[in-house]
Amino acid sequence: MLEQSVRLGFSATNNMAEYEALLIGLKSARTLGAKKLKVFCDSQLVVNQLSGEYTLRNDKMTAYAKAVRGVITDFEEVKIEQITLG
Repeated sequence: MLEQSVRLGFSATNNMAEYEALLIGLKSARTLGAKKLKVFCDSQLVVNQLSGEYTLRNDKMTAYAKAVRGVITDFEEVKIEQITLG
């Protein structure tokens, strides 16, 4: 398990922050040489946008989803699952 904290240098919505965290985690895993990942995300919106269950209606969210999908291609397998907190 690897813990990491990040400070974004710009204003972001909670959904943008979720995508940023996901991208940072994916890139870190890639740098460490991971081939298969199981990602746990508490954002229903992010998980469902990436699975295609939710439509991407915002240009920024579309760009984030595209960026995540681009990084995911560097791995043999990536599973992204929604978790609930609390």
